[in-house]
Amino acid sequence: MPKAYSYIRFSTPSQSGGDSFRRQTEGAREYAEIHGLELDDLKFTDLGRSAFRGTNVKRGELGDFLLAVESGKVAPGSYLLIEALDRLSRAAPSTSQRLLLDLIEAGIVVVTLMDKRVYDKATVNRDPFALLDSVMKLYAAHEESKKKSERFEKLFKARRNKGAPIIGFVGPGWVKKRDDKLGWELIPEKAESVRKLFEATLAGHGGVTLVKMANAEKWVPFGHRGTSWHQGSISKVLKNRACIGEYQPMRLDDGKLVPAGLPIPNYYPAVVSEENFNLVQSTLAQRSRIPHRRDDQCRNVFAGMLICGSCGATLALKTGRASEHYLTRYYACADRARGLTKCPSFHAGDLLAPEGLAPRKYRKQKEIPTKALLATLMQHIAEHVSRDEKMRSIGDALNKAEAKLQSLLLTQGNLMAVAEAGGAGVAILADRLRAVSDEILGCEAEIKELTLSRVHFASIQTEEDIDASIAAAVMAVSNPAASAERMLLRDKLLQQVEHIWLWPGFAQFRLRGEELPRAVTLIPEAEADSLLTNPPPIPPMRKHLKR
Repeated sequence: MPKAYSYIRFSTPSQSGGDSFRRQTEGAREYAEIHGLELDDLKFTDLGRSAFRGTNVKRGELGDFLLAVESGKVAPGSYLLIEALDRLSRAAPSTSQRLLLDLIEAGIVVVTLMDKRVYDKATVNRDPFALLDSVMKLYAAHEESKKKSERFEKLFKARRNKGAPIIGFVGPGWVKKRDDKLGWELIPEKAESVRKLFEATLAGHGGVTLVKMANAEKWVPFGHRGTSWHQGSISKVLKNRACIGEYQPMRLDDGKLVPAGLPIPNYYPAVVSEENFNLVQSTLAQRSRIPHRRDDQCRNVFAGMLICGSCGATLALKTGRASEHYLTRYYACADRARGLTKCPSFHAGDLLAPEGLAPRKYRKQKEIPTKALLATLMQHIAEHVSRDEKMRSIGDALNKAEAKLQSLLLTQGNLMAVAEAGGAGVAILADRLRAVSDEILGCEAEIKELTLSRVHFASIQTEEDIDASIAAAVMAVSNPAASAERMLLRDKLLQQVEHIWLWPGFAQFRLRGEELPRAVTLIPEAEADSLLTNPPPIPPMRKHLKR
């Protein structure tokens, strides 16, 4: 008895409450009974997925069915029961026809339940009108969806131009339409989940930890379909400007969503403050510089920063066995590990020890007494810049940029009003609008950069904070249980430090915003003069380390 599989799809989740699901399910069952087919319990459903954009193939269960056919899990001669061809695809005819022919060529019998039409190799080869019929139906389905898409695009554009409180149909998962349809309101329990994500990120937790925490503590998922937390969804929401109330209209261009006009501020109720949002973006940007290796305990607070001064390769934290009962941690040159150089390694304790001098009983390289790099680094960071002066400078530049943006937006609005009224030459207006739009984009980029700079410099330590900062840093690296504190320390270092070049007893590092590196000795002052007078040259920067 041939096996049959049902495929059920509709475009919007709201249709699940109507008759569509029941109708498609019962139709498949009745057809299988009449034609003596074994209807497999495994149903392929794409509820609320679009066939016009192809998401049912790219990310849906129709894509899973195609993979099952390719792998042989669904045998040739099996039936695929669908209500109509438009359930299969509403994409461009060339794409949708290829999808149907690929199924037929793989030996699958496609049946449309509404008209009981059978599409298989024998039918298509015997009856050319069957193939022509499928092309016309798929073409009609695509055109219908295309027209709907164009109508909605015009509707949304009209709403945007009028400044309507609700433009699109669906908002992010933590908001819903108000009862009076005059705007959006937060869903309290889902909005609270978003706030927790931002707070936990600012507390130093990464994606893996956030997923575990959210699932363990049963935070309410904010997705429209999700019942649990995933790292991908967390990353997306942390970068979503809808969290601060901004709405970016989108349109479909060649099957891809692209921005349609400028972002609309204060469209949604904000879940987090703009300051915290920008601080999280800065934190995520710095974390992206860390090598992608899981370090749940954050043992390496210098991850992504240390470079071998001798050759320019990265320095990685390694664990070695110094004796049968003793493990030691050291920073090793990547090129030495590959057998390309004989660069020295650096005992981790020498760089992190609170008092500077670390035990060297098991150290093989030449014994050079060193002071702790971490404490020295924290001292320089605290003295980096005058925070108040820099903040005033950034604030003035930000005010000027925001005033310029408002002026440009007003100019753009006036030009659009003239264009709609039919005034002036179309070509002249189009050129002027294009130029103003380019200026707006440049101005917005400048404001974003200045805002991130303000967040960065606001976090720089003042003179009175230095002792507490060094003490906290020493505690973080000395206490094995202080993984969260070490992660915060690493984020702070990444926000302030570009690179650290290391030689035995000597280091150079470049702080953010500075062109020239600073030189420090990690040996007693009596032995430091020659190194400071004639510091070793910094090796050429490797391409993958440039940023």
